[in-house]
Amino acid sequence: MKNSPSPSDEMLKVKILHRYDISPPPDSVPATTLPLPFLDIPWLLCCPMQRLFFYDFPESPSSFAQTTLPLLVRSLSLCLRHFFPFAARLVLPLAPPQKPHILYSDGDSLSLTVAESAANFAELISDEPRGATLIHPLVPQLAPPCASDGARIGPVMAIQVTLFPNKGICIGVQFLHVVADGSSFTHFMKSWASIHKSGGDPTCIDSDDPSPFHDRGVIKDPNGLEPILLKDWWSFVCPSPSSSPSPSPSPTPPTVADKVRATFVLRKAHIDMLKAQILSQLKNDGLDSESDPIHLSTFVVTCAFIWIVGSDWDTPYP
Repeated sequence: MKNSPSPSDEMLKVKILHRYDISPPPDSVPATTLPLPFLDIPWLLCCPMQRLFFYDFPESPSSFAQTTLPLLVRSLSLCLRHFFPFAARLVLPLAPPQKPHILYSDGDSLSLTVAESAANFAELISDEPRGATLIHPLVPQLAPPCASDGARIGPVMAIQVTLFPNKGICIGVQFLHVVADGSSFTHFMKSWASIHKSGGDPTCIDSDDPSPFHDRGVIKDPNGLEPILLKDWWSFVCPSPSSSPSPSPSPTPPTVADKVRATFVLRKAHIDMLKAQILSQLKNDGLDSESDPIHLSTFVVTCAFIWIVGSDWDTPYP
């Protein structure tokens, strides 16, 4: 793949306009402790997740500041009443037997940064290869954890809204996997969008969407994996009695200075062709898909195709 031209320093810069600390409405959420079940412990070593959402917004900065931004702030606060763990803190004790957990206290907040960019919005949303570093300024930074009462305590989510004057908006989110998987995060974004679209009516999501369920205590550990995973965790945080705890549990992300990103679109015709190929292969293998029907979802066939292509770049595109 041919590298696109290196972006200029001006294109990589964003101008910070505002910084907000967004909390759920006062007294709307009680103080809550959410212990991490054994399924979450391995994700403590995972790099934060990063997501970018681009929207056309052919309006002026003044229109954005007067109408769109206040509603974004208000709707986010109302949404956090349902998704309060995103405004909470991850508590990582520095020594056993205390366990990592998520703690929400009244007044806790997540960071919302509002910025402006002079980058080429059309290039950012195009399918063509573009420098990977071009999108990095659009991703918010999570504040580093700080030491407090024998633990390291830090935020779990940060959001940045970047305005491209008269062109568009990008909402960038960085969050820890222990606070949300893909489904939970999508639920949060859809709920925020619904409240914003309604003009700030928090009840608009109650009728269509069930409220998120945060009680992780219902997750059972019949095979006793939690002690094993915690032991591995403690060996990473504090390898020996004489050594200091690791300053950060997250591995360093790989450099992307010489890489590009591109978008590959699978349209309905492509998906239908993939499904037909799979059903044909099953028939050749002697499996009767009519007597024993197999549901081939778009998600499954897309993932399968990406995995196959990723392992063999010479695989022809259907």
